[in-house]
Amino acid sequence: MSKQLSGNAVNELACLLVPVVGKNLIMPNVSVAEIVGYLHPVADADTPQWLLGMISWRNQQVPLISFDALNGQHLPESKVENRLAILNSTGISQDLPWIAIVTQSTPRLMRVGAEEIAEIPGMELGPFEQMAVSVNGEEAFIPDLNKLQQEFINFKDT
Repeated sequence: MSKQLSGNAVNELACLLVPVVGKNLIMPNVSVAEIVGYLHPVADADTPQWLLGMISWRNQQVPLISFDALNGQHLPESKVENRLAILNSTGISQDLPWIAIVTQSTPRLMRVGAEEIAEIPGMELGPFEQMAVSVNGEEAFIPDLNKLQQEFINFKDT
């Protein structure tokens, strides 16, 4: 029995289904440092619409990004249900250990096995989405976290 349990653990990945405007993002649980209530960012005047500003999280300054606006959609309205997903760095820059995105509500934890996820071919993707997938019958998008972080780095370097 322990062999079966250990085999299942290898074949499943803990993921978060993160609601953004009109869709869900799916990402491995390890890519998310923490989900927190909405924190109001401090914004500069000359920033793109997708960069909402900087938040203070654990005494660190973290950029807050609207994935929706970055992906070419309108900036979503603020709601009481909004949360922030603090994302771990993908290693692109040591100067950017975290980046935060706005969620529309609390993300949902799920375990995903290889047989429960499949690519949806031909689905139109936004510039910061790698793939559209069906997970247990739900449509979700895999975000391109490297590209998202690189976009912030490129902006900051200008």
